Amino acid sequence: MDFKPERLFGDAIDAARGAVRDLDADQVPASLRRVAGYAGGSLPPPFARSLLAELDTNEFLRSKALEAWKGERPPTGDEALASYRFLERGDGWIMEVAEAAFRLGKRLSVASDHTLEVERNAFEAEAASLRGRLKAARKDRDRIESELRELSRTQQDPVREERNSQRRIAQQIEGAKRDHTAEMEKLEALLSETENEIRSVREAARLDRRLRAEAEAAYQAAVASESPPMDAEGLAEHLDVIAALATATGPGSRLAGGGMAGLEDDRLRYPGMIRPDSAEGIEWLLGAGPVTVLVDGYNLGFLLAGRLDPQRARMLVVEALGRLATAAGEAEVVAVFDSDGEVDTDVPQRGGSVDVVYSSGRSADDEIVDRVVTALNPVVVTNDREVRHRAEAVGAVALWSDALVEWSRRR
Repeated sequence: MDFKPERLFGDAIDAARGAVRDLDADQVPASLRRVAGYAGGSLPPPFARSLLAELDTNEFLRSKALEAWKGERPPTGDEALASYRFLERGDGWIMEVAEAAFRLGKRLSVASDHTLEVERNAFEAEAASLRGRLKAARKDRDRIESELRELSRTQQDPVREERNSQRRIAQQIEGAKRDHTAEMEKLEALLSETENEIRSVREAARLDRRLRAEAEAAYQAAVASESPPMDAEGLAEHLDVIAALATATGPGSRLAGGGMAGLEDDRLRYPGMIRPDSAEGIEWLLGAGPVTVLVDGYNLGFLLAGRLDPQRARMLVVEALGRLATAAGEAEVVAVFDSDGEVDTDVPQRGGSVDVVYSSGRSADDEIVDRVVTALNPVVVTNDREVRHRAEAVGAVALWSDALVEWSRRR
């Protein structure tokens, strides 16, 4: 589980930081002197945990944090309510914190379910398409083999000219057969890859359902318990189960605002109510201010041009991203393509306001993830689930290539 108490009690941490700043130097507990001197944005994890630990045992500091509390008393939002009750320590506060965390996790699980369903449906549709194309290719192969057998019979004709003509036709058909065989091999490889993705998504959905069932059981047990754990360590262990779903890593489950956003307050945030595979996700991007958009070039290009035409894919990607860069204004747009070391001369290194990057000697996936680390407000666009997850793990917002295709076709 990735859940940590400092993520749930983000509002309590903010209020306590304000209270500590207002204390006289001799009133600041020794454990918080480095926290009090920290002038950055979000507290680093060790500082946040130190502050929570002091709050848990220091009634004076909790009272000062309540005095510094901004907003409703008590608040209505789940994560804010959890923080408020943690500071207030009224009767039944642990159960109220547990209930707030559980409600938040349950609400966020809807976005997680939808994202998994969209992913599964996309892969299953692609698999169905590939099966159809494979069936057609096999039918063409059978037809070609039939024509070859017929030509073999007619080549016994004694007329030399006709025999030469038939030989040329046979060679052409043999060439067509080789082409069809190569295409079938590609289709079979793509189908195998897609079916593996479907199995992966289904396994993720099963794991998600199992975790949610565990959370439900833990919540019900907590409600029925006459003596829930009162110490901070016990509370953290309890919430680790019942609020696990509140730490979803997908773009559909990012929190919009403070509180549980915790240590990532300075990062660009994606509103969970907008589907990351829809054109509305790109409309959000246009208003997100200065961002760095890193696009998986071939992933987008093959959606626009078809898998068997890389050159056309590259040209269409630069054209579509040029429109995106113009509409976004403050965005830096980068198209990253796989490359074996040779730069495509048909596509410029810079297409208008779009940077074109070839990942010579490495994969485009690694190039994209490495660029996320140093980019300003990075947004990664790809249908590749593994790339999205890797990019999100180092601070990016992830959107689907489908979203950009839909948006581009509306322009």
